[in-house]
Amino acid sequence: MKYLAFDADNYDFEEFETIEEARKYCEDGFLNEEGYSPDTEKYKIWQIAEIVELKTIAEKKDFTDEQWEEKGYSDEFDTICKHEFIPIKTSKL
Repeated sequence: MKYLAFDADNYDFEEFETIEEARKYCEDGFLNEEGYSPDTEKYKIWQIAEIVELKTIAEKKDFTDEQWEEKGYSDEFDTICKHEFIPIKTSKL
């Protein structure tokens, strides 16, 4: 399972393998020598449901220019990819 933590003070996101790591990241952000950050309640942790993977379909180096054109691929690209949404195994917290 993966988690995404949001640092509200710096408007930054970080990915973690465990909820404990995500909580520590948030605490390190909103707790300081002066106490709690004014944005403490804006910190968030989400469970990641899916990730995006890119799969290479074709690389220009493997084709002649004529073959590349026949496939309908643009000369602007050296690599043709396809994206896939991959579900992440989830469980109840």
